[in-house]
Amino acid sequence: MISIIICSVNPGYLKAVSENIKTTIGLPYELLVTDNRNSNKGICKVYNEAAAKAKNDMLCFLHEDVCFHTMNWGQLLITILSDKSVGLVGISGSGYKSAYPGSWTACRKDYYRVNTIQHFKHLKGDVQTKCNPFDETESEVAVIDGVLMAGRKKIWQEHPFDEVMFAGFHGYDLDWSLSVGTNCKVVVTHRILLEHFSEGSYTKEWIASCFAVQRKWKHCLPKNILDPGKTDRVSDYIACSSMLQHLLKTKSSKLLIANYYLQSLVFFFKENRFRFTRVVTRYLLFNHLN
Repeated sequence: MISIIICSVNPGYLKAVSENIKTTIGLPYELLVTDNRNSNKGICKVYNEAAAKAKNDMLCFLHEDVCFHTMNWGQLLITILSDKSVGLVGISGSGYKSAYPGSWTACRKDYYRVNTIQHFKHLKGDVQTKCNPFDETESEVAVIDGVLMAGRKKIWQEHPFDEVMFAGFHGYDLDWSLSVGTNCKVVVTHRILLEHFSEGSYTKEWIASCFAVQRKWKHCLPKNILDPGKTDRVSDYIACSSMLQHLLKTKSSKLLIANYYLQSLVFFFKENRFRFTRVVTRYLLFNHLN
């Protein structure tokens, strides 16, 4: 009844999640795994090829470094997606996507909708994150995280993953969320608890994908679910300053860094003041950060 699609690069993770799915999903399923260790295929291409082969009407695109803690989660997904107004389901996301490039977390935490156990490199142990201020079973959001994305096959057929603009392994989740969200609701479910054993990597490739999302969807950003049509200044500042920090950490183009520094200074002076001035000046003049 559900086709689970995984792009795999780690046999150990794949074995563990396959066993976990078997014992928790609670209904018949099809597992479609692409071993992508020795391939140059981006995740959008992998997902599109697997989805085209899927035998079931419900698709679940899943990272392999996860563990389900909720029994019968498969039936829960089917129940949620039986509402035809819902096009896409995740377990973490945000009700606001800024016009500034960045991840789904680049906004005020008031907009977060999450039900995960997340592991971080810089922290010992795990952190259970639950963001559900209105005590909902499902929360409508602007974008979801790609760790789990479930939808009907018909939705994928109408909104296939963009293999051209997103040829690597980043940005596909934000892009697909915004694409599906043009005519259906995108939601985070609080009924399924998922443990995620790794965090995102903020590389130059990730930054490029953020700018690709910005270019493609500039006509409809920012997207605000709680207050449609309204911008959120604080969230926009968070997105702008967060991108500036990522640009500095990856030693990106000096012109781009100067541009985002000036935007943080000119458009968000109340929030920013002269933050970043010293580190940006050192980088622009001497090409080092410390």
